[in-house]
Amino acid sequence: MRLSNAVQAVSRNVAVGIGLLFGLGAQAEADPAMWVVKDADSTVYLLGTIHVMKPGVTWRSEKLDAALKSSSEYWMEADLQTDLAVVQTYAMNFGMDSQKALSSSVGEANFEKFVELAKRYDIPTRDLHMMRPWLATMLLSRAQMISIGYDPGLGVDQTLQKESVAAGKPIKSFETVAEQLGYLADMPDKVAAEMLVQTLQEVGEGEKIIEALQTAWLSGNVKQLQKIGPDRMRQGAPELFDAMIKRRNDNWVKQIETLMQGSGTQFIAVGAAHLVGKDSLPEQLAKLGYKVQRY
Repeated sequence: MRLSNAVQAVSRNVAVGIGLLFGLGAQAEADPAMWVVKDADSTVYLLGTIHVMKPGVTWRSEKLDAALKSSSEYWMEADLQTDLAVVQTYAMNFGMDSQKALSSSVGEANFEKFVELAKRYDIPTRDLHMMRPWLATMLLSRAQMISIGYDPGLGVDQTLQKESVAAGKPIKSFETVAEQLGYLADMPDKVAAEMLVQTLQEVGEGEKIIEALQTAWLSGNVKQLQKIGPDRMRQGAPELFDAMIKRRNDNWVKQIETLMQGSGTQFIAVGAAHLVGKDSLPEQLAKLGYKVQRY
């Protein structure tokens, strides 16, 4: 597994290490949660996405397809497809530290467990000792998801991006890949180390967590998504919640305000954790006086 591929997965889901990687298995009729924000001459659709998928899963809904078709632009967190070189460079420059051993941050026992899991998932072990905790977490989480059948290439955001490109829609990003990775790289190693330790502890529970999330996402159960997702992060890792969810939402809502001041129809697809609970995009937009409704 190439390092650049691993870090591409980090950008697709910055919260992967603490159980916010949404995947689907057996299902009923799909109805992912969406919102619509309107004023006199502007419409913005908000879809909470999942960033990995198993082959053969049907997750589309008629209203989702109608909203995408009616939109003139497709907005996403960051456009990885045009910034792959940036991803690799950023990982090497800010995800590795030859002066500080990973074991000094997480402890020797946890580092040994990380190495054992890396071998299980066919991750090259030569440079693991130089990885910073945030990159180690993302690498391990991605490998675990792939091992149980999930494919980052089939994620909702990437699928809709490809369709929008084919339809001739402009692709817009709320942040650059470097900015997105920067939220992780700027975290103190102590905080990121706690994230890695938790990921190591939950390796055996990872599939169960996904199973709990899958039903909630597919059925549009916002309360359950909030409980298992951002609420869990806020309680267990408040610094991570602030960096990965709140600060980014604060930035994105300003950009959505700019869209609302213009005219036309835009379709926004971002990770589901950004759209549920306290400090979510729908909540912040409603507080600003916009009419926000479930779609």
